[in-house]
Amino acid sequence: MKMNEEPVDEITLNAKHKNLYLLPTEDCGMTTMQFRVVHGDKASLGEYPWMALIVYAMPDGLEFLCGGTLISKRYILTAAHCVVSNIMGVRLGEYNMLSNQDCDDTKSKCAPAVQDLLIESIHVHSEYSNRTNHNDIALMRLSRDADLSSEYVKPICLPIEDIPDVEGQLLTVVGWGLTETGGRSPVLKKAILPQVSLDKCRKLYEQRDTIVETQLCAGGHKEDSCNGDSGGPLSLMVPLGRFSREVQFGIVSYGLKNCGTEGYPGVYTRVNNYVQWILDTIRP
Repeated sequence: MKMNEEPVDEITLNAKHKNLYLLPTEDCGMTTMQFRVVHGDKASLGEYPWMALIVYAMPDGLEFLCGGTLISKRYILTAAHCVVSNIMGVRLGEYNMLSNQDCDDTKSKCAPAVQDLLIESIHVHSEYSNRTNHNDIALMRLSRDADLSSEYVKPICLPIEDIPDVEGQLLTVVGWGLTETGGRSPVLKKAILPQVSLDKCRKLYEQRDTIVETQLCAGGHKEDSCNGDSGGPLSLMVPLGRFSREVQFGIVSYGLKNCGTEGYPGVYTRVNNYVQWILDTIRP
């Protein structure tokens, strides 16, 4: 990352794009937490305020089956394979799906009510293939602006330019997805995953899929994202200006059916390759 003589609050971006102003570059990827627990799989209340749950109309009622991330007050970033006709809306500010009000373990700090929003429009990448899972990315435009006044609902940063690659880094995947026991976790969980080189990933998946440059791989050590985490983020805390911010580098795409299989990483859509598409797609 290039260093300026004076620290700046905004990420160094492709300032020529007409829609750049729609991304909240001054306060993205920020959390009020002073520290994070690196070990352990349960996220803390308010640790990932950009997490979104996608709501589907199923025969037995409404269900949460995919995740996503808030990237601006009006847009959710998710995987294309999560975008189906029975989407009902998006929930923001959720932590524990079983509680009416989310509080920390000491009950001294509680979050406001969740925000349930309808979807105005859905934008799937024109070259998405459900056969190869290539270009597995979509945007959902909310029917109204999300309320960003709470510390529990904030957008994540996107990797525009001058942000280093994730080669060899430990990345974080977050979601409510399937656990090793086969059940869905009601509480937001996280896992720290090593990034896996494309060459190694291609060799592991060569009998099943073709891994391309617009994908990245992470995990393979019994911790992985699972079906319920589809569409959620793979991210890294990056120093930007005077602050460290959470930047989304991947979107959970797929893995082996038996997720978390030792030796097999999960496959993610590489967000770096789609920033131009995102900027071209979003509007006021």
